[in-house]
Amino acid sequence: MNNLKKIDTVQINKLVTSVNKILENIKNNLDKHEWKYIFLTLCFLKIINKIIEKNNQFSINWRKNFTYNWNFIVSSAKNNDHNIATIIDKTLFMFESENSTFLNKAKLWKKFALIFKNQQANLIKIVLEIEASTIFEIIYDNEENKDNFDILAHIYEKFLNQYGKWEKRKSGKFYTPISIVKLMANILSLYFKDLKLEKEWLNIYDPTVGSGGMFIQGLKIFDELKGSKYFYGQEKDFNACQFGKINLSLYNINFELKTNDTITAPCEDFPEYMDLVLSNPPFNAKKTNEYLDIPEINGENIVTKYNLANDSTLNFYFMCHIIEKLSTNGKGGILLDLNSATTPASHEARKSIINKDVVDIIIKLPNKIFTNTNINALLYILNKNKTITKDKILFINAEKEFKTKNNIVYLGKQNIKNILSYVEDYLNNNHHKFPVYENADIATIEDIKKNNYNLKIEKYIPLTPEEEIDSSKYKDITNNLKKKIDDVNMQLNSFQSKFNQIKNLEEFINKIKNQNK
Repeated sequence: MNNLKKIDTVQINKLVTSVNKILENIKNNLDKHEWKYIFLTLCFLKIINKIIEKNNQFSINWRKNFTYNWNFIVSSAKNNDHNIATIIDKTLFMFESENSTFLNKAKLWKKFALIFKNQQANLIKIVLEIEASTIFEIIYDNEENKDNFDILAHIYEKFLNQYGKWEKRKSGKFYTPISIVKLMANILSLYFKDLKLEKEWLNIYDPTVGSGGMFIQGLKIFDELKGSKYFYGQEKDFNACQFGKINLSLYNINFELKTNDTITAPCEDFPEYMDLVLSNPPFNAKKTNEYLDIPEINGENIVTKYNLANDSTLNFYFMCHIIEKLSTNGKGGILLDLNSATTPASHEARKSIINKDVVDIIIKLPNKIFTNTNINALLYILNKNKTITKDKILFINAEKEFKTKNNIVYLGKQNIKNILSYVEDYLNNNHHKFPVYENADIATIEDIKKNNYNLKIEKYIPLTPEEEIDSSKYKDITNNLKKKIDDVNMQLNSFQSKFNQIKNLEEFINKIKNQNK
């Protein structure tokens, strides 16, 4: 990997900030959560241009054959051409029509003329900002240099860091932070490192694939595993799925993405079973009437098999979908809201899943780890073929395993390493170490039954001395607060008494006045 440079996140942040300031000036009814499509589409065109300039390893049909290309767009911007929005749409249309195979039949976002009507000056500024940025210089003609193509993923994350409040969807779907994907992929890869495969390939699946970020961030980790890799994903959001195809097309991998609701219309063209699953489904998506009667998964009705009827959200619908899609030795990771561990409506679902012994690890993630929501999350690791860990679950409290930068919470390399060390001890049968660990412990299925299938982490990991509550101090604090409240009440009573006196005096004066009239 010669000439490899690390992605310059400082420059990415600078570019995102500059472009978003320009986007603030757009005066139309464009929903701010669509800003990313403007930004990412132009960045994609820039990246394609760099690939062709270096060494067109993808055999892309573009610059040599057409007038319309990134260089022409930049030239038009420099000449202050107020037809630039139409030029960009034409460029996208021509690229899409000539590169259907490369794009995996993705539909590019072609709304520039519509959005920037009478506002071409702002679009010109955005194009020139992207052209001037140095972040795209790290794209080389080295096919192994896959780290560099995730510029789009980094730009997306930086974008959400600044404008996450507009990305918050009513459905509760949130962009998965890069560090969380790396943690999930690293944990899942531990299961497969020494596993003898029954076939020469791995089917990797994301039932809520979004724009493909989990696949992209996991690529380097999964590349180290044996066998060929085939990636399959389904996504309800059409635009997100198209961007997923665009993102993945930059990596020369075997993939297939489909647009539809995974629960009500699971793709029948995908393999019946998957070896490895990663998923961040919409948090706490409401179970509406359309989910009352759903198709079977590989001959199984997940509603009856896992007692989902009383569930008011789709959290465990997605988990059970994954369980049924896993192959005999399949492993999966799924992110769910923290309350999924305790909510009464999901009790029967948790009971069924735990009793089937497919949950291997539960990790409580740091607070505010998601960019665009304050919802806290759990990472569940699923294992269809538990041996050493049979009838056990590893609980990890990773609340303190984080770093912060520019007010953004994330898992640093050492944080991920610390969490993985617990997982490795668990999977390697070093269970004798856990009694001395402060932030991890192993519970049996019987332990969980005794807690009525409540999966709250703190029920299975003893509090450290620092975390234990000093009852005497607590009593002192309570007494002090009570005294202050009593003092305030006395003052209020005094004020009320004076107020009543003034009021009575006022009434007496008014009475005298009326008598003298």
